[in-house]
Amino acid sequence: MALRSRLLPFVALLAALCCIFKATAFTGATGAALRKPRWVESRSATAALPLEQGDLMSAMTDASTMILADDVESIPAVAFGVSIFVGIVGYSTWTAFGPGSADLRDPFEEHED
Repeated sequence: MALRSRLLPFVALLAALCCIFKATAFTGATGAALRKPRWVESRSATAALPLEQGDLMSAMTDASTMILADDVESIPAVAFGVSIFVGIVGYSTWTAFGPGSADLRDPFEEHED
């Protein structure tokens, strides 16, 4: 059976590549930075136990984290995506629940030529 759309394999390939390169794309990490931090490997036996507050603070300083919410450069992209989403939802809602054709007036009926 032949595929009817060439879009599906392209989207599947794109999703697979995004999963493979997500660490590099979102944090800039490569090679050694992709491995677990040393503090995780050394205490793997006690990882299931709850951490004390001091242990938690020391673990947080060793972990490399990047908070994307504080990145100002992402605001235009997020605003663009949200505006498109709101536009599509608004138009769909208006199309589904807007005034029926009987309630709409014909502007040409009001004028006599």
